[in-house]
Amino acid sequence: ALSQNTQSNSQSSRNQASTASFPLASPSLFLQQNIQELVNSYALDGSFSIDGGCSATKVGSCALVGFHHNMCVVQSCRIDGKTTNNFAELKALLTAFRLAIVNRLKRILIVTDSMLIAKFLRGLLNIIQKHLVAIAKDISDLFPEFDAIYVSRIPSHKDVSIENDVADALCTWNI
Repeated sequence: ALSQNTQSNSQSSRNQASTASFPLASPSLFLQQNIQELVNSYALDGSFSIDGGCSATKVGSCALVGFHHNMCVVQSCRIDGKTTNNFAELKALLTAFRLAIVNRLKRILIVTDSMLIAKFLRGLLNIIQKHLVAIAKDISDLFPEFDAIYVSRIPSHKDVSIENDVADALCTWNI
């Protein structure tokens, strides 16, 4: 009975983590299909696995792994000055949006392990923290540039998405 409960709880966690505007039955689909196959199968122009983070000393970084036009794009940057993890996550999203716009991508998938990003993109979170308002507005101002923005929240550090693991590693390396 204990193992059944553990499996049930594990399945419940997976289902909670995959609740997204993007039609994934569970994050385990990432293990069966790579991101490029998902992009092609859902008529997306591109996808971006994003991550942001900061150290205990408030040094931040953000990174993304993107796929579009049969190319893989990897980008990371260090955020100077004192920052927060939430700011770094939003900076990664803003960077992905700007890259998508430059490349004329109208239908995109954002893959993230950030609850803040997932809720913000679904319209379930109104960002009111003073240090996040300006960047949230910059992101919101870019929404009209897209025909569709899908978001999939995946669990962090669970080996669900190699792309997200790479973005996470780049953030850590930049700090």
